[in-house]
Amino acid sequence: MTTTAPAGAQARRAGAWMVRPLARGCFALALAALPACYHYVPLESAPAPGVSVEVTLNDAGRVGMTNSVGSEVGAIQGIVKSRSDSGLVVSVQKVLGEYGGVSQWEGELVAIRPEYVRTIGERQFSATRTAMLAVVAGAGAIAFIASRNLLGLGGAPSPTGNGNGNTQ
Repeated sequence: MTTTAPAGAQARRAGAWMVRPLARGCFALALAALPACYHYVPLESAPAPGVSVEVTLNDAGRVGMTNSVGSEVGAIQGIVKSRSDSGLVVSVQKVLGEYGGVSQWEGELVAIRPEYVRTIGERQFSATRTAMLAVVAGAGAIAFIASRNLLGLGGAPSPTGNGNGNTQ
């Protein structure tokens, strides 16, 4: 004797193979996009202490900063602690490698000379990117709920009415 699942359960399983990867993909995309809520806007003048910045280094800066932050560094992200004619002192949060690597730092203070700087950008909130993240996260949540039938919607009742899917 063979037991078969009711038609509703078969339909749910058939559709789930498409929804589950969609839910996982949306969730992964939302996690990856979390930093997208902020972006760096170029500054025309030296930033004030307390401002979150990204300092992009020029060629001389990559060479000159090797002893303090390592080699092949493209940019430094952190909070400006002080500024003077001799440069900025930054509490470093991240060091971005020239070829895509990222190193997390614990707020160590690093002095950056003005002749080492290509650009300085101030970290600002991005309403557009945050709205896009909210839409993606919402779609992921809906796909997740739909893939697991968490609302109890859909599916035909079992033929025997006992709910376990076994026919007698």
